[in-house]
Amino acid sequence: MKQPDDYLKLAATVRCFHHCWITLSLVSSIASLTLAFCGQFRLMAIVNLPNLMMFLAQLAWGGCPLTALERSCRIRGGQAVENTSGSFICDCLEETWGIRVHPMVITAVTVLIAVAPIWFCLKILS
Repeated sequence: MKQPDDYLKLAATVRCFHHCWITLSLVSSIASLTLAFCGQFRLMAIVNLPNLMMFLAQLAWGGCPLTALERSCRIRGGQAVENTSGSFICDCLEETWGIRVHPMVITAVTVLIAVAPIWFCLKILS
């Protein structure tokens, strides 16, 4: 049987991975748009894969699966999960800078980040 500390360590690990994933997503968005402007469409498609994976995960789970996993681990570890928005990015923005953003705004930005490079390529190729 797992100890509560194990779940809290797992939650901290998931949170760290989540930060890394968001960073990768932002970097790949900038890189894929840059590659699309340069006409490197095949490489753009590969670089944009993390964003497409993020978009599909949001659709499949009705939100981010990493947020749900972290929250579940914290609850199993005995840590009270305060009122949160349900969005990792919204929670981080509020904790860090006191900025409140609705989770649907984050979902819309996620869709834009995932689809914009592909739309741009289709627009250029047509």
